[in-house]
Order: sequence, then C-alpha cells, then structure tokens
Amino acid sequence: MTEPALLGLRLVRDALVLPVQPGSRPGHAFTMGIRDQAGAPVPEAAFRREGRDLADAPPRPPVRRLPGRHIYGGVLFQHFGHALVEGLSRAWALRDPAHRDLPPLWLRRGDRLGAPMRGLLDLLGLDAPAERVVTEPLLVEELLVPAQGAEFGGGMHPAQAAALAAASYGPVRAGRRVWLSRRALPAHLARIEGEDEVEALLTEAGWEVLAPETLPLPAQLAAIAGAARIAGFMGSAFHLLLLFDRVPARVSLVSRRLSRDVVSAYGAIAAAKGFAQEVLPAAFDASGGQGPRAALRLADPAGLARRLLDGG
Repeated sequence: MTEPALLGLRLVRDALVLPVQPGSRPGHAFTMGIRDQAGAPVPEAAFRREGRDLADAPPRPPVRRLPGRHIYGGVLFQHFGHALVEGLSRAWALRDPAHRDLPPLWLRRGDRLGAPMRGLLDLLGLDAPAERVVTEPLLVEELLVPAQGAEFGGGMHPAQAAALAAASYGPVRAGRRVWLSRRALPAHLARIEGEDEVEALLTEAGWEVLAPETLPLPAQLAAIAGAARIAGFMGSAFHLLLLFDRVPARVSLVSRRLSRDVVSAYGAIAAAKGFAQEVLPAAFDASGGQGPRAALRLADPAGLARRLLDGG
C-alpha cells in the first residue's frame, strides 16, 4: 500500500486574505481566497467542495496590514457537519505542536460564530476570537497556509482524521447499542416520519436512543463512547465519530435519499478513521421538500426495526 501524499504547507509573505462573500458562479454558494504578492491564488488555500474550488474571490485592496506571522485556520461554519468536516479541515496543521504558538486567522460563513463551532473549537483546544476573524480584505505580513485535509464530497487525509481524535472511545461494552435520533432537530431540518415507531421498538429491545443536539458536545461523545453498535439515519450526528481516538463499534447508517457526494463523505470518514460501516436501505414516501432537507415518511418502520434487531 502506498503512503498518502503529504499535505501542502506554504509560508506566504504579504498575503492578501479575502473574506467570505456570495459566490457569482453556478455551484459556488460563496467564495473567499488568499493571494500571494503577485496576486496569484495560493494553491494551499483552496477550498474544495464536491470537486469545485470555492477559494476564487477576485483581489480587492486591503483595508489594513497585519504585522507578524500567523496561520490560516480555515472557514468557520454554523452547521455542525460542515463545521467539523470543512471548517476544521486544516486541523492537522493547527494542532501540530510546531504551529501551536502561531495565532490562527479565520474566515467565517454567516454573521456569527454558532454554538456547534464554538464547541468544536473548545474540544480541540483552538479559539477564534473576533479580532482574528477576517471580515474585510487584509494584508498579512507572514501567513502559514496549510492545505485542506478533508473535502466534503471527497476524501479525508489520515493526518486530518488523526488530528480530530480528541476523545477516548474507551472499552466496548458488549450488547450496548445506541440509536442516533433525528427527532429533536430544528423544524426546518429534515425529519423522518415514523422514526418514533422505530425508536420505540429498539428501546423495547434494550437500545439507547440519543438525540445528540440536546446535549453539550462532551456529553454527546460520552453518551456514544463504549457502544458496540451505533445506528441511525444518515446525518451530521455521525460526524461525531471523527472526534474519537478509535471507533471499534459496528456502525449502521440508514439511507435517506441523499446525493452521491453527500453519501461519499460518510465513506471517506470511515475509511480515514479505519472503522467498519454499512449503509442500510429503507423505503420512503416523500412528504415535502427536496434534497438533504426533504421530509420523508418511512413506508415500513417496523420492518426497518426488525432489520436492525436481526443484525445484532
């Protein structure tokens, strides 16, 4: 087996840092960028998502110049899954002891730093104070720019996966099974009608039902640690597994009609962390909306519960 390629790391002098702004091309919901002294895009600053590089913002005159040496942290997101997979995709360099003394500079999607992103930063020993979040074009005397270690809809480098391992999974408790529920998610996110019936049958069989977003991040991890089986509808809750040192559980994702690129992100996580994962099919009747936020109705909740129980 060949060794994975090293991730790029480049020191840029007089780096022009361009904040997040709306994208102007199809498939580019937003854009940002870092440019060198010659005005060329810095390749290590690329922000790839589903094969597109969103770090293509055109140059603008800087508002001010920041002296000293800094490290580029990445883009802060409010959504938990994007915050962990994309926003912290340069954690491999940020958490390297060789760079821990360098103050990180961040970009931000949205007008604030949400609780999910704050929780992740705290867990990983990182911070993003307001004065280090770039919201206007900035010229930086020296900027260390690490390459993206994970791509949504693409792969994840083993070094990136290792850098996110901030929690211990601990010993596996035989027979302990955890269902990651979507029923406590905000109303504007995708719900699964019939999930309550699945959960009732699993609970009768001794499973634990966990709604991760109802707990602080450390408590979420503690509630999963030690489980021999983890299952649930495919969603960002399964990105929590990235934060463990190892995942010796059997992981079962129930499909919910997500795109190929979204599904591939879960496979990339499992491959990078080295744990076994299966995707179980389920039959649905659509009940409203489109894409990852579409509400769905399970055609046979009892049948899905039986498949999970028959599988151990």
